[in-house]
Amino acid sequence: ERDGLPMPHTWDDLVEIARFYNGTDLNDDGESHDDWGFCIYPRTGSGFNDAWIPELMYSTWATTDQTRGIQEGFLFDEETLDPNIGTGFEKAMNYWKDLWPLSADACITSTFVEGR
Repeated sequence: ERDGLPMPHTWDDLVEIARFYNGTDLNDDGESHDDWGFCIYPRTGSGFNDAWIPELMYSTWATTDQTRGIQEGFLFDEETLDPNIGTGFEKAMNYWKDLWPLSADACITSTFVEGR
């Protein structure tokens, strides 16, 4: 709202907004090099490359390949049990490839709390 941008409704929207805000002085401290466009917030105790990364991957992948809700199979066709792997996995990984460098140190520092 602050800059007249709409809330993101798609992953593409989210990447675009993260790019817009990355490197912008978000907390008005006169510094922009340490302000980020996105925050990846891990569970308590997670390390940098911990088990929550697959959760990001699968949750994003599901939104690209399971577009008719939970009545649609995600990994397997619900009737034939044939693998249901389309191009969504690649799309999901590309979203995170774009978002990761726009995010602050996995938000395990005070960056998120300080509005940076």
